[in-house]
Amino acid sequence: FDLSRGPLIRGRLIDMSDEEHVFLLTQHHIVSDGWSMGVLVRELSSLYRAFLAGQDDPLPPLAIQYPDYAAW
Repeated sequence: FDLSRGPLIRGRLIDMSDEEHVFLLTQHHIVSDGWSMGVLVRELSSLYRAFLAGQDDPLPPLAIQYPDYAAW
């Protein structure tokens, strides 16, 4: 990882076959901590379950965005 250029997090979906896929997520340790990794895994799991069930995005809209927080 080049911290001056990024990206510091990368995702890739690999098609193994018509029915099998592998999702790779690589990130620099500076991007997250244990708490935020838990949030990421829970939200990805929730989105995946909804996708499999043919449902819409189950996550609530964010009340604030990072630029809002940074501006405070």
